[in-house]
Amino acid sequence: LKWHGLVPAETIFKISTQDLFSAKYKPARDKLTEISLAPDFLDVFKEWLLPLKSINEVKQELNIMFQV
Repeated sequence: LKWHGLVPAETIFKISTQDLFSAKYKPARDKLTEISLAPDFLDVFKEWLLPLKSINEVKQELNIMFQV
């Protein structure tokens, strides 16, 4: 999101809830749970990705986590 979350920007990563909770992504879920115990995965993603300095860092972290 741009402008403090008011304007949507390009999609850099997309995963459905069904996929996120599939057996394929269990290792990623386990790692995400180590990062944060927030009950909502959106909050987990925010805690994990907001401190990163650039969109390229975010893309790299997502690719590593989900082995895209």
